[in-house]
Amino acid sequence: MIASSPTHLALEGRLERRLDAVYGRDRLTAELHRLAIDVVGRAEHDELDSVAKARLHDAMERAVQRTEVDVVERFVHELAVALAETPDALFDRLARAETRRDMGLD
Repeated sequence: MIASSPTHLALEGRLERRLDAVYGRDRLTAELHRLAIDVVGRAEHDELDSVAKARLHDAMERAVQRTEVDVVERFVHELAVALAETPDALFDRLARAETRRDMGLD
């Protein structure tokens, strides 16, 4: 990953906390599972025996598990880079919104 300034790292930390607050990792994992099924295709109930179904399920599960951490880390990093390039007024507004959420006002 690209080296970052202390400010950028702090922003990444804030984004990671927010991602946790909105169950982002769980949502991403669920979407990766759905995508894996769409890409591989659904098998009719009588097309695969139980061993083949288990192997297919395990293969898709491994792919999701190996991918999700990298995707989340990359997403947070790229979002932090993009936000760091926004005007200060927008960044300040986002910071105020985060404070309101933390206080339970939103």
